[in-house]
Amino acid sequence: MEHHVSEAFRERCSVRGSGHRQAEHERFLGKMASATTYAEMEEIVQDAVSEVGLMEFIRLDAGAVLAKGGVSGNPKSIRLIIGNPLIMQSMARLVPDAVSYAPVTVLIDQRPDGVHLTYDEMASLLAPKRKCGSSEDCAGFGREGKGLFQDAS
Repeated sequence: MEHHVSEAFRERCSVRGSGHRQAEHERFLGKMASATTYAEMEEIVQDAVSEVGLMEFIRLDAGAVLAKGGVSGNPKSIRLIIGNPLIMQSMARLVPDAVSYAPVTVLIDQRPDGVHLTYDEMASLLAPKRKCGSSEDCAGFGREGKGLFQDAS
C-alpha cells in the first residue's frame, strides 16, 4: 500500500521515541520484562506509543546508504520497523503466524513528486499462506493497519 503525503520529509519521519531511540528502547524492554501482570504491561505500552497507537522499534537510514553508494540528488529514504505489542498479541490470538509479521515495515521516501509512505498490509502477508482463519479475518487485519497508517499520513 502506498500513500503520497504533502508534509516535508523530516515531518513524515517523526515517530514517538525516535529522538533517543536506543536508550529509550532499552528502558522500554526493561520495563516490559519487569511487568508481572497484563495490566502493568498494557500501561507500559500505552505510555510508549504515539497518538496513532504505534511505536518505533528500528530506524534504518536507506537514504544515507544510497548517498554513500553514489546515488545523486541527496536521496532521502527511511525504513521504520513500527508496531504495538498489544495489537500483536491480539492478532496472535486469532492467527499465531501474525507474530511473524508484526511489527510492520514502513518506507518513507522523498521522490520528485513528494514524500511517499509505503507499507505492506497485514492481510496481504497472511492471506497467501492461508494463515487467517477466514478471508474475513485477513480483511480485518488489513482494515486495522490501513486505518492506522491513513491516520498517520
